[in-house]
Amino acid sequence: MTGLCLIPNQSGDICGTGAFSAKPRYPPIKPLDIAIPPTHWYQRVTEETDTIKCKIAQLEERLQNEAKQSEILKSKNRRLEESIQERNADNEQLEFEILYLKERLNEDAKETETFISKNEELQKRVNEHAKKIEVLQVENKRLERLNIEAGDKSRIQLNLLLEPDKLVEEFIELYRNDWNDALGWFRKAQKSEYDSNTILLNAMEDIYHACMLRAQTERDTLIRQRKTGQTTRDQHLCAESIVLLLKVTAYQKQNVSAVLPQIIQSVGAKHLDTVNASCWKKYVERCIKICWFMSIQYPPMMLYFGAKEYSNPLAVKYEYTVQPAISLYESGPLLLKGVTSSGSSLIC
Repeated sequence: MTGLCLIPNQSGDICGTGAFSAKPRYPPIKPLDIAIPPTHWYQRVTEETDTIKCKIAQLEERLQNEAKQSEILKSKNRRLEESIQERNADNEQLEFEILYLKERLNEDAKETETFISKNEELQKRVNEHAKKIEVLQVENKRLERLNIEAGDKSRIQLNLLLEPDKLVEEFIELYRNDWNDALGWFRKAQKSEYDSNTILLNAMEDIYHACMLRAQTERDTLIRQRKTGQTTRDQHLCAESIVLLLKVTAYQKQNVSAVLPQIIQSVGAKHLDTVNASCWKKYVERCIKICWFMSIQYPPMMLYFGAKEYSNPLAVKYEYTVQPAISLYESGPLLLKGVTSSGSSLIC
């Protein structure tokens, strides 16, 4: 048995194609109960095509958006990689700095340990010197007690004279008596007030500097005799030299009675014969005595002579220094103000 297979063509018509055997392999296809009109079929296919085209356009648009986002992500990724490289370089620099700081810290720790050790040693030495000073103070008190018990009144008066306050009083007495006596002699010799003052003041300044130099030289010599093997600079740096310097100063004060005639002879040789008058000789000798006592103090007392002559805008004539100022030591407390020819205070 032969038959036709009914298949709709493009126009929607049903046509038969070929023949098949009497015994079909598959059961025959039943014809559709309702036939689809050709126009409806075409419209349906067109709608599906438009839908597919719309989906394709959407997919293409989506693909473009994803491509743009991919570019943006690639750009961000490149910036992140660059930032990571910079951070890595910064980390390497920081690691290097950390290693350097650790080395410095270790060195500082070692130096700190060294300083602590030296400080402990210095503290021990200071304690030892403090004990020595206490021993010297006890010995000094013992010697003073022996002097008092022995009734050496002249020595006691000399020790009082070596006190700064007593020296200031002696200096004032020098101006009240010996200075005025010598000034009166120069006036009788028809010297002007300015010339007379200049001669007296120059002699005092020269004597003062000579005494300071001789006292310092004598101190250095005594220190070298009592302590060898160190330079003068090293001696002044160590704590033992301070104790030694105190001993030397005490020695100079104790032997002032024996040394003073030699000082007067050596320092006063330049001035004693310049003026043939007893008041001048007395003035020079007393200047030497006071300046020498000031020079052997520790630290030495200072005389400030100021300008020899300077202008005062409030005065008609020029002023000049009459009496130098006295301080306890260099840049130390002022013990006595200086005086100018007009009676104003000397600025030092």
